[in-house]
Amino acid sequence: MKVLLCGFGRMGESHGLFYSVHPLVQVVGVVDPNPHRLARAAMLFPNAQLASSIEMATVEADTADICSPPIYHASQVRHFLLRGVNVLCEKPAILNPETGVKLSRLARSMRRTLHPIHNYLYSPAFGIMRDFVARGDLGHVVSVTVDVFRTGSARGVSDWRPNWREDPELSGGGVLVDHGSHWIYVLLHLLGTPSRIRCTLDSCDPVDREAHLSLEFEPLAHAHINLSWVSNVRANSLTVNMEGGWIRLVDGVVNIQTSSGSREFAISNDDSHAHMAWFSPLFRDYELLCKGDPGPTIEWENAVTVARVLQLSIESHDYGGVWLAYAQ
Repeated sequence: MKVLLCGFGRMGESHGLFYSVHPLVQVVGVVDPNPHRLARAAMLFPNAQLASSIEMATVEADTADICSPPIYHASQVRHFLLRGVNVLCEKPAILNPETGVKLSRLARSMRRTLHPIHNYLYSPAFGIMRDFVARGDLGHVVSVTVDVFRTGSARGVSDWRPNWREDPELSGGGVLVDHGSHWIYVLLHLLGTPSRIRCTLDSCDPVDREAHLSLEFEPLAHAHINLSWVSNVRANSLTVNMEGGWIRLVDGVVNIQTSSGSREFAISNDDSHAHMAWFSPLFRDYELLCKGDPGPTIEWENAVTVARVLQLSIESHDYGGVWLAYAQ
């Protein structure tokens, strides 16, 4: 597979390093507006075409891996689909749900695979939660609580706007967009599409640094996502309460409580920014998707739903944190 990397910041370089040792992948091009980043790409991929814009990237590729800031995703996805290239796109893959639907139609008409990088679905923690929910040993899910605390936003490369996540003209939002998008698609897999949503954010100056998102699911489940970039500590926790017990993950340690007792065990905890341990199985699935029926994948449709939830969350906050119905 010939891959063109679009965006060569911290995430793009991480993907590039993965591809450099993949026996069936060749990085044939790198796009980045920053000359220092292109110089770095030249060191790693001396035979790749380097370009400062997508229009200048003329090399033939099978896949465009889009790792640029979210505000650029829609235009770059459209550009490569029109060129007849399959697209793999970092999260949040799309910020506007209507645009996401149009890109779905374009991928279908061009007969090209369109897939988001929803890498949390490949984490050991999600695997455990999914399996317990699917087996039904503990009954139905009653509630899910997610807490993600950071002392600041993840920094990008020093060569180009390291605090770009705090610039709404590049990120499209703050902690809600950056971390919330992950947990929304996780909840879609665990509980389905929400029936209504409410959200409150902090001052949003210039972006939100704290967010509290609540979602309700039919028939009786609910979820709460608490996110912060202004915490005194870095911490992650996920709790799934079910009719017959609960499962809790705190920084790589899983606790399970049932009527017959409790148990605790540790899992692999890749808490790095890129989570490359999860990218390998994701890319393996992407390779299979590219060999199947072309068009937007089911997970791309989930990415569109994520965009709808984010859009409703902002509206809820603007109206004072009221509950808003989710309409398909």
